[in-house]
Amino acid sequence: SGGHTAEMLALLRGMDRQRFAPLHVVVADTDSTSLPKLQSSYPDLADRVTVHVVRRSREVGQSFAASVWPTLRAAAESVRLVARIRPQLVLCNGP
Repeated sequence: SGGHTAEMLALLRGMDRQRFAPLHVVVADTDSTSLPKLQSSYPDLADRVTVHVVRRSREVGQSFAASVWPTLRAAAESVRLVARIRPQLVLCNGP
């Protein structure tokens, strides 16, 4: 676990954080590890990051049939968030 978080942290390492500011981080509501990893990897970002929490579309081990509705809900929530923030750049990964 944590592979997707590690990938995102590696992308941040090479990103011009002055150019792409402010920084908005989106995590799933059941993700308890990504924010602590971000804070320990980039303590200088603690006061310059806005964290948004969205519903997770699918839990590990959840069947694809059972994940259709939660995925649609999470996608709609994410689209609304992007429309509201209107970011210059979106970095995302994961299933």
